[in-house]
Amino acid sequence: MNWLAHLVLSDRSGAFRIGNLLPDLVRSSDLVALPEEFLAGVHRHRLIDAYADSHLVVTRSARRFEPPLRRFGKVFADLFYDHFLTKNWDSYCQVELPEFLEEFFRSVEPWRATLPPLALLRLDQIRDHGWLSQYGNVQELSQVLDRMGKRLKRPVDLCPAMAVLETHYQEFQSDFLEFFPDIRREVAPNVIFPLRS
Repeated sequence: MNWLAHLVLSDRSGAFRIGNLLPDLVRSSDLVALPEEFLAGVHRHRLIDAYADSHLVVTRSARRFEPPLRRFGKVFADLFYDHFLTKNWDSYCQVELPEFLEEFFRSVEPWRATLPPLALLRLDQIRDHGWLSQYGNVQELSQVLDRMGKRLKRPVDLCPAMAVLETHYQEFQSDFLEFFPDIRREVAPNVIFPLRS
């Protein structure tokens, strides 16, 4: 899953939520040296990714992409599911998205001296550029894909995936609506905030 879903599927504590993002933000060697407070979130991150990668609905979403894009199909599914999470936010969260994100970034502050420098840099970039609030806008998703493609070891133009989203928009939305309750039950059954019952 992508970053917004990781936060929604976290316990409410700042260290847990930060830990749930860290595997995507820092090198594996940085994770080994983390203080214990972050480890439960790191574990949740890995559970989320493993469950999503093996789920038949995510595989169905990924198969909508023809080669050579198909090798990134599950990455696209993760990102597009964050789009649909944003579009259906009121069905899953008790607070508005801007308030949810503001609370998350406030929760980072007490941990700034503890976090690896690379994690802090990336969390600040996410906050300062408003990346987590861009998922609901289809046009801004192209910018997200452009950034993702440029971060790869061998940069790839991922923007053609947007045409697949536009062609199969309703199918991707149906996939998300089927998948998200499953992953919530599997990896975060005791999370009360921010999910609605």
